[in-house]
Amino acid sequence: MTRYAAAPAPRRHLGFSLGLHYCLGAPLARMEAETAIRTLIARAPGLSLATDTLTYLPSLIHRGVVSLPLDLSAGSARQTV
Repeated sequence: MTRYAAAPAPRRHLGFSLGLHYCLGAPLARMEAETAIRTLIARAPGLSLATDTLTYLPSLIHRGVVSLPLDLSAGSARQTV
């Protein structure tokens, strides 16, 4: 005789992005990123992409690029980061 157990009820995940488990450092990380980006733009007014095409990460969860080559030159010799 073969018995089949009923499927258990799906459990809700305990990720750190919602409700009680929201990451307390998220607002600080956003402020730090904003400060870093503003400082970069202020110090490198000639900032531009050093490529015409970007390769995106192969993920359904996170959206981002594999690399972000930048041209920091402002009319002087080309400096790629």
